[in-house]
Amino acid sequence: MTRNSRQLHPEGTDPGASPPPGKRKRPGSRPLLAVALAAAALGGLFAGAHAADLISDWIGIASVPVRLVLKVACVAVAIPGAFYVVERGFLSRSTRGERNERGPSGPPSEP
Repeated sequence: MTRNSRQLHPEGTDPGASPPPGKRKRPGSRPLLAVALAAAALGGLFAGAHAADLISDWIGIASVPVRLVLKVACVAVAIPGAFYVVERGFLSRSTRGERNERGPSGPPSEP
C-alpha cells in the first residue's frame, strides 16, 4: 500500500465511499438517536428515583442513608434499562426498513 492510498475498513469497504443503493442512511437518524438517548437518560433518572421512593415507602424504610442507597441502586438499574429500550427501538426501526426494501420473502432473488 502506498502512503497516499486510502485505507479500507476491515470489511473491505472504503469509509469515504457512498453507501450501496440499498443501504442508504436514513436522514436525521443520528440527531434523533441523540435526542432519544438524552430523553432516556432523564427518564431513567426520574423513573429510578421515583421507583426507589415507592419501594422505600412500601417497605417502610425511614432511614435517610438507606433510602439514598436504594435510590442510587434503582437509578443505576433504570438508566441502562432506558438505553436498552431506545437501542431496541432504533434497531427494530432500521431492520424494518431493510425488510421493506428486500420484500417479504427475504433477500432479493438473482435474475
